[in-house]
Amino acid sequence: MITVPALGPEWKASELRDMTKRGRREDAADRRAQKWKEWRRGERGLVGIVLAFTVPRVPGFQINQDNPLTNATGAFNKSIPVEFPRAPTNFSFPALADLQIDTSSNFLPLKFNSLHADVFDLQTSRQVGSGDLGSMTFPAKQFTQISIPLNFSYIATNDSDTTWNNWYNACRNSAFAPSGKRPPVQFRLVLGFDIAGLIGTKHAATDVTTANCPVELPQSAP
Repeated sequence: MITVPALGPEWKASELRDMTKRGRREDAADRRAQKWKEWRRGERGLVGIVLAFTVPRVPGFQINQDNPLTNATGAFNKSIPVEFPRAPTNFSFPALADLQIDTSSNFLPLKFNSLHADVFDLQTSRQVGSGDLGSMTFPAKQFTQISIPLNFSYIATNDSDTTWNNWYNACRNSAFAPSGKRPPVQFRLVLGFDIAGLIGTKHAATDVTTANCPVELPQSAP
């Protein structure tokens, strides 16, 4: 007697079970149960949790509304002359922008690769100043005060220029102001900053309407 082999592969019972709909459903349920056990043991989801704590978050900024601009000090103060000539019409002076950075949403220290500031006259939108803070690291979960050095500089065609007059009148000697109170400077401060670990330059801006000019011209100023 000759034994003729069966045609096709020989399937095991487990393999035949896997080919049925019921078997596939049971396998999917087993995989879900295994994943749940692994997550409960801390073997799954760790990457997401780690990223939630380590990925830097864009901080908040708040300018000192009572005294947003302060006098510059040290070498920076000496590097920029205080000038408001009428001919040629221009002005320049140094100052510091007093801000507070809020890193309460960060779990690790926040490193800034750069921090740049631009200042625009709020009435005319003309740029009147700029400054850089450079690379700095701020502690997490804190409010930290920072001072950004600003170089105020502007050139006009003549002394009827609105922007020049806005800042000249605000920085003029208080002896020429009614009741000795000078008008405020009004400006928009725009920040651009690069944070280590985040792609692209981030921005923040604020409007200031009641700032005192940080310099005061002598009575002899034209």
